[in-house]
Amino acid sequence: MTDSSCSANCVALPAAKSSGDGVSIEACLGKRRTARSFRPVPMPLSVLSQLLWSAQGVTMVDRDGDTYRTAPSAGALYPLELYVVTSELVENLSPGVYKYIPAVHSLELRKEGEYLNVVVEHAFAQAWIARAPVALILCAETSRTTRKYGSDNGMKYVLLEVGHAAENVALQAEALGLRGAMVGAMKEESVMGQKLNILVKHTPMLILPVGVPTE
Repeated sequence: MTDSSCSANCVALPAAKSSGDGVSIEACLGKRRTARSFRPVPMPLSVLSQLLWSAQGVTMVDRDGDTYRTAPSAGALYPLELYVVTSELVENLSPGVYKYIPAVHSLELRKEGEYLNVVVEHAFAQAWIARAPVALILCAETSRTTRKYGSDNGMKYVLLEVGHAAENVALQAEALGLRGAMVGAMKEESVMGQKLNILVKHTPMLILPVGVPTE
């Protein structure tokens, strides 16, 4: 079962858009590039909202109350949990570590303060990460999938889902005039999780710093 509730430390996000402003999917596919250098410009909360929705946002609730998200999931089990580490560049949001709650399109504050340096430390000192206004951290509660499909197939499906969500973010970022990079190189993921107050059952799988590229 996915985590669908939000604590008292909850920030409602602006509504995400499900239709674009003239940027085609073909254009985003053609222009998508990795960026590791960012301009120090503010990020509107509406932009962060759109990025989070693109990764794991709810797109439909059926008559039985089952939800469907922007990224496909084996068996609709949705093992992914999305966290974001924000800097002071995000408008109308205190710097901190937040957990995205898709069911209510909100952020739950997990830890207040500047913590991009912790992400840098556990990404083998890739200092450029700290210059992004946000770093999304895709985590997985793998047991949701392995319980049904077994350890080998289940883990394969989880990893595929991480890729699906990450590509969604990359294309959404391109449509918004942003870029980022997918960072899989991490050390001591469980220690990083403790420092960022990520739930123990949520294993960090991928880091996605995003911002306005310098070029």
